Amino acid sequence: GKYQVKDSTRVVADEVFRACRLTEVSLPNGLVNIGGGYAFAYCNNLESITIPDTVTEMGSGVFEACRNLKKVVLSNALTVVPSYAFENCENLESIYMPDSVTEIGEYAFYQCAALVKWRLENVQRYRAFVCRIV
Repeated sequence: GKYQVKDSTRVVADEVFRACRLTEVSLPNGLVNIGGGYAFAYCNNLESITIPDTVTEMGSGVFEACRNLKKVVLSNALTVVPSYAFENCENLESIYMPDSVTEIGEYAFYQCAALVKWRLENVQRYRAFVCRIV
């Protein structure tokens, strides 16, 4: 199914969509923060997500283990990709990483074996096991 988050929403809370069966989620301009943690974790039917440019912060594990997530477009206002953000997103193929991102948290892309399209020119700080594949 599909879901459109209300235009008036400024924060998506912790685990609010965790393990949902949605295939598509539309996030509004005006959204500032995507939960303290695991807001969309284990949403195995989610295939792509675009984070609006108004989002400045995302919580750890925000899209962890979204097994069918293939494409991500991050906000141009984001400076940190949090720890565990896309861990175990085994089918993630491409991610738009804006120039504003200067830090990638630990295990952010751990076990993302399909990830082939991303650029990291402006990232200045990497944490442990950013993209280890075993």
